[in-house]
Order: sequence, then structure tokens, then C-alpha cells
Amino acid sequence: QRQATRAAGRLAGWEVLRIVNEPTAASLAYGLDRKKNGLIAVYDLGGGTFDLSILRLSNGVFEVLATQGDTQLGGDDLDQAIVNWFCAEQGLNHLEGEGRAALIDAAEQAKKTLSRDGVSSAGIELNLGGKKFASKLTLEHFEKLVGPVLEKTRRPCEQALRDAGLKREDLSDVVLVGGP
Repeated sequence: QRQATRAAGRLAGWEVLRIVNEPTAASLAYGLDRKKNGLIAVYDLGGGTFDLSILRLSNGVFEVLATQGDTQLGGDDLDQAIVNWFCAEQGLNHLEGEGRAALIDAAEQAKKTLSRDGVSSAGIELNLGGKKFASKLTLEHFEKLVGPVLEKTRRPCEQALRDAGLKREDLSDVVLVGGP
């Protein structure tokens, strides 16, 4: 993949100086390379996967010390927790097709809204066959809904720290990646 990426860059007319892995790219994007030294955890809860990487930054050079994750856990699971709550609250038992897709989109939008600073609630609306379903999701309730999903990230985080021979207190920075 690295060679294919390098070749694609050359075909586009670019001089490819270096290809970096995703955790390093996230750290660079947050400007952590300007620190010169540190131990960084990159917590990446993407759409369908979760990864935690422990990086050592030494004199501006990143080294991956450990990586752990769960390929069956991601931000989609947060959306699904909202969908399940909404369906239970509204008495929607077998929601499929376009209605389910619309609810997943609404759940994702509510998640993004609640991830902004200062926002304490988000509305969720769904129109099915002319019938309108609506509810308000508070930040407090959202945190309860997604708590079990986020708890599942604990074990890979602890394992990555063990693999790197570190404790939480040893980390200088934590980078959260994957979107709201």
C-alpha cells in the first residue's frame, strides 16, 4: 500500500518525501511534532473501527510503541445506541429500508450536535409514511447511552499501555481522532 501510495503521488506530479501512518499523521495535524519530545496516545474511534496507538516523539521523530484496537467497534455503534433508544421510545419495532437509513442519519446528526461545546440537547425527527416521530436527546442521556460502547475501548487502551511498558500518567498528550 505504501508503494502504491508513493506511485500515485508521483503520477500526480508530487515529490513524495515521506509516507506516515495514521496516528503519526494525526499527531502532526495537531502540531505535536513541534514539542520535540513526548509520549502520545492517539485514540481513533472511526466509523467502524477503534484503534489506540502509543507513540514516542523524540527530537521530532515519531516511533510507534504499541497499537491495539477493535475492528468491530466504532462510531457507528454510538449511532446505533441512539437508534435503539429512539425506536424503543417511539415504539418502532421493525424499522427497515429508507426509514432506518433516515433514522441512522438523524442519530449521527444528533451525536455531532451533542459533541459541540455548550450544546445540551438535540432533536431527532423521523417522518414515516406521513406519521411524524420526534424526540429530544439530552447530553446527559446521550452519555448514558454511549457509555457502554466507550467502555469497550478501555481494554485495548490498557493493553496498548502494557505493551508499551507505560502507565496513563506517563502520557504527555492524548489525541482524539475520528470525528464527533
